[in-house]
Amino acid sequence: MLKNYILFLFVFVLPIATIAQIQIKTGNKSSWIQDTDYELNPAIDNDEIVQGAVTLLSDYQTNVPLQQTYYRFVNKITDPVGIQAISNISAVYDPTYQKLIFHSLKILRGDQVIDKLNPVDFQVIKRELNAENYLYDGSLSAMIYLSDVRNGDIIDYDYSIIGFNPLNKGEFTDGYILCDYAPVGKINVSILSDKSLKYQLYNTTLKPEIEKTGDTWYYQWTVNNPEPFYYEEFIPTWEINMPTVYVSTYNNWKQVIDWSLELFEIDKPISAALREEITSIENDNSSEGEKIQSVLNFVQNEIRYLGLEYGISGYKPHAPNQVFDQRYGDCKDKSLLMVTMLKEMGIEAYPVLISTTMKRSLNEILPSPYVFNHCTVKVVADDGNTYFYDPTITNQGGLFDNVHFPNYEYGLTIKKGNDKLESIESKSSNLTTVKEVYDLDKVNGSGKFHVTTSYHNIEADRIREYFKNSSLSNIAKEYEAYYANKHAGIKIVKNPEIIDDFKKNVVTIKEEYIVDSIWKEIPDEPENIAVEFQASALDGVFSVLNTDSRKHSIELAYPVTKSLETIVNLPEYWNIENETVEAKNDVFNYNQKINYNKSQNQLVIKNDLKILKPIVEAKDFKDYQNDVQKINNNYSYAIFIPKDNLAGFSSEPIMAFVKIIFYFLIFIAIVGVITWLVSRNNKKKVNQV
Repeated sequence: MLKNYILFLFVFVLPIATIAQIQIKTGNKSSWIQDTDYELNPAIDNDEIVQGAVTLLSDYQTNVPLQQTYYRFVNKITDPVGIQAISNISAVYDPTYQKLIFHSLKILRGDQVIDKLNPVDFQVIKRELNAENYLYDGSLSAMIYLSDVRNGDIIDYDYSIIGFNPLNKGEFTDGYILCDYAPVGKINVSILSDKSLKYQLYNTTLKPEIEKTGDTWYYQWTVNNPEPFYYEEFIPTWEINMPTVYVSTYNNWKQVIDWSLELFEIDKPISAALREEITSIENDNSSEGEKIQSVLNFVQNEIRYLGLEYGISGYKPHAPNQVFDQRYGDCKDKSLLMVTMLKEMGIEAYPVLISTTMKRSLNEILPSPYVFNHCTVKVVADDGNTYFYDPTITNQGGLFDNVHFPNYEYGLTIKKGNDKLESIESKSSNLTTVKEVYDLDKVNGSGKFHVTTSYHNIEADRIREYFKNSSLSNIAKEYEAYYANKHAGIKIVKNPEIIDDFKKNVVTIKEEYIVDSIWKEIPDEPENIAVEFQASALDGVFSVLNTDSRKHSIELAYPVTKSLETIVNLPEYWNIENETVEAKNDVFNYNQKINYNKSQNQLVIKNDLKILKPIVEAKDFKDYQNDVQKINNNYSYAIFIPKDNLAGFSSEPIMAFVKIIFYFLIFIAIVGVITWLVSRNNKKKVNQV
């Protein structure tokens, strides 16, 4: 408890006290910075302006040898609604190795130039935008809220940030977007470098102006009135769709690996405490696979995820001894600890740098260590098989050779001699199977509802985590509320039952419900009542897009496999025809089968879906949308009956039919007996004559 308090004190309380004492520095801009002109009335489409303001100039200038970056922004308010957003000025920097200097802040109002730069008006706050993910980078935001801002004002401000990350060691890499989501009058990017820069262009053919003076290189990209980027939902994170320039002094991925090897180097022997843990795992496990599994479980579940990524800690992992003692660390810390423990056991293992956003685009962009935002582990077993593990996942089921690894697609293995990215394909199907059984006692009556759901791979990990972090009673309420949207009046019979096959990583959940009145009036057909069955297992797989065309690709969850079987035990015969619906394309396969067993009065609806790849190309959108619509059209299935038929609708039509036949046969038998008796009596009379 005391340790937790001390951690809280150093991470949150003391920095606040320090921030309160910070006063923003002001000063003239450096002589190397060039003045960039701009148009007061650029040739932009006023219909494209959003939020009542337009950016007249975005200016980015970098001096690599001096480790300085200059920013200037000029914004014009075109409508009163723009006052709110434009009046708040902020700049973000890392105080561990950077200094922030504001040069000017002024309002241009007609012929007036109103100076608004006053250091005491600034507030410095620690925002920690990734705190919900347990990541704290220590960056500060210097903010000022301008007073007396009016419609039509132009706000012009500039500042410099001095200092690069010490880990750069003279190398430089960056990226610049040459447009915005709204109109911009002018974007300027210029770089002074003591090395020749490699650059890469995306969605633009604009080459830089390049000058060399002595040992200094000068690069400049200038764009006037760039076309605003057309935003669409669900654009893949890895796609570079906006006009973009990447620059780098790194020649290849080997340089990045060599840079990383220094950061991940361990300069101290492992501690006695860590050695004891390693020995304990070795003694408790005989096979290599068991040792790998035990180390993974230890790092995942005993070392909690927490990243204090101040300064160089954003890229350099903490020592394994420290991570083991404090029992927390970020992805780098946990990965290096796992690699260290495995190597001490004689098992080949390496850290692997990952980009959870860039994924396949890593194979296309210029080499840089700053494109990565995650770290995992690669293990090479004695039999030559390669396995990848993510130490940041908790409560992960499976054995060492079938543990789920996310679809990161590419990674950079930090291994001496390696010089390239490695393709990483997810081997998981992420299968979810659902079996629903409805028992309907009579028409317009109640029903019982049983659900058995089995989750595999990452789906098993997610549901296991969900059950561990929630009370069973709350889960029962959430489950009941979920199905109440489909069947009003549904009641859960007992708490869900969970069966966890940890080794196979399959979690099965069993649920049981009753519905007092499962039959409902059809909204558009009030003369009918019906029971509706929905393919709920398909919820959330496809995004709803109300458009007939698409400019950009769509990202899909992948891998995904769903199988839903709905069994309905009807109280009597129903007129149901068997049918099959299919939708197959390059993105997914879907199949629905409806079968009715007349002898058992049983309806079976099967829905199977498999996502084949994580992207829908824009050119394939129309066909994709048509196939998704086919699924939506068959998402629900209903059986119905007119209300007028209820009075004469026997709850046992087959038995009624049997009774009719039975009474008819009795009638025939009686008639036959009477006929036989009459005939026999007539014969006697004839014989007596």
